[in-house]
Amino acid sequence: MTQPAAAASEVSPPEVPQIILLVTAIQGAETCANGLARQLGVPVEIAASRRLGLAALRRAEYSAVIVDEAIAEADPCLLYTSRCV
Repeated sequence: MTQPAAAASEVSPPEVPQIILLVTAIQGAETCANGLARQLGVPVEIAASRRLGLAALRRAEYSAVIVDEAIAEADPCLLYTSRCV
């Protein structure tokens, strides 16, 4: 006999890679990323600017994104809209 196909509700969604994106321009970014990776047990990728962070998000998926407050405050309208007027 053949086994019935799994119900749609039993199919799990594609797995998001367990990697964190850290968007920061601080000089100690590498040390910070290494500490996060060690504490959380997942790799941490660094983007040194908002532009590099956006490029990273376009090419890959991340389980979490951490944005340095200074970068977020540099252009706050980008936090709330996809396009500034």
